[in-house]
Amino acid sequence: MSIFTEIEQLIDEHGPSEVLKTRILALKKKHAAFVSENIAHKTKIAELGTQVRQLKKEITNLKEINENLKSDINQLSTKIDSIYNFDAKDLICKHCGSNRLKETGTKSNKRVEKPGKNETLFRCEDCGKETVVKSEQN
Repeated sequence: MSIFTEIEQLIDEHGPSEVLKTRILALKKKHAAFVSENIAHKTKIAELGTQVRQLKKEITNLKEINENLKSDINQLSTKIDSIYNFDAKDLICKHCGSNRLKETGTKSNKRVEKPGKNETLFRCEDCGKETVVKSEQN
């Protein structure tokens, strides 16, 4: 039994009043509308909760992808640095495979598309041939 039913019984017991009954009926309708609206809001909240969980999963996946990309960038940067910031003892002669190279000079490389690159010249102490390595200008 709802509170409105109890109020109606009290009015009926103590003398009907059309004005009060009309007001109570209007209140019942408003209450029903609020209950219906509340149910709709709860449904919407549940839907939004599902969306939030999906977005959190997507954010987690994107963070993982971002970390993988950062790792890839670091690896590529290391490779690039090793290409342009080489140590002569790590080089080998392109002709005989010897690692006994001696730097003999540098020259500007006009064929390189990016400015600021040089060619470093090395002479092999075993075969005597020249090996050219592209490097960044200092």
